[in-house]
Amino acid sequence: MKDMPWLQPSIDRLNRLLQGGRLPHAMLLNARLGNGAELLGMEMAASLLCESPQMGYACSHCKGCQLFKAGSHPDFVRLDPEGAARSIRIDAVREMVQRFATTPQISQRKVALMVRADTLNHNAANALLKTLEEPPGNSVLLLQNEGQRPLLPTVRSRCQPLPVNPPTREQVMEWLKAQGFELSGEETWLHMLRHEPLRIAAFLRENQMDDWQRFQAVMQGVGSGQLNPVVAVKSLEKSAIELDDQLNWIEAAIHHSNSERAIAGGVLSQRLPELQHQLQQIRRELTPGISTNRVLLQEHLFTLWHQFHRLQAN
Repeated sequence: MKDMPWLQPSIDRLNRLLQGGRLPHAMLLNARLGNGAELLGMEMAASLLCESPQMGYACSHCKGCQLFKAGSHPDFVRLDPEGAARSIRIDAVREMVQRFATTPQISQRKVALMVRADTLNHNAANALLKTLEEPPGNSVLLLQNEGQRPLLPTVRSRCQPLPVNPPTREQVMEWLKAQGFELSGEETWLHMLRHEPLRIAAFLRENQMDDWQRFQAVMQGVGSGQLNPVVAVKSLEKSAIELDDQLNWIEAAIHHSNSERAIAGGVLSQRLPELQHQLQQIRRELTPGISTNRVLLQEHLFTLWHQFHRLQAN
């Protein structure tokens, strides 16, 4: 993680809290997984469980560090989204609460990392509240929030935010270069992945470029009216390009087109705000934990893309 300089200020902040004896019982990491949020959360957890952390990092040598690396540290709990709904379930939260109620076995404190805390459903969030309101001694809860769905105010208000910087465009390109990927930074598909370095690296390692080129060709057909949205959706059934990423690209393409038109002195359609509102509604319905028909959403998305092209032509 030390090769991700944008995360270093967060590690420094944790170190100051730890050294100053001001460690809060619950910290909220507002950061995306594609920018290294999971790595940051795990590094923080390791440091909090380490016998002799150094400048915010775990020593990697003590018994606690060895157990943590092996995935068997008795004082560490990790919660991830599960099941078809991809949400953090109430049973997992209850288990964490029970483990937090016991005395730490080998470390100074118990630590839990909740990945994608924004997928907590209402019941799971309520199960967590008592621990947040009356935290047991020697325990720290780290909540990583992707930001797709707001955390319940009752949960958010009981956590101390720990600022996490997103990487700059230059840092993304430098990090990718160190991984062996040479990019100009102008590739249009980067918008689809929100310029998140870990997602870009995974995209390239998994050779998804063919899927991207096919998606682009389909979008050209839908935009021009040569391809029906229903047919277009069917043609992309086996594509590795996820619906969320298709939405990212379409939103970025619309934003770029509108910006260029405004710079050129063109008039934007009065129907554009309604179209953008519908795109935002699609994003809300794609939030993990919400049951939805993704095929119908995708057909609606492609229909909006065609409508945008018609607006641009007028």
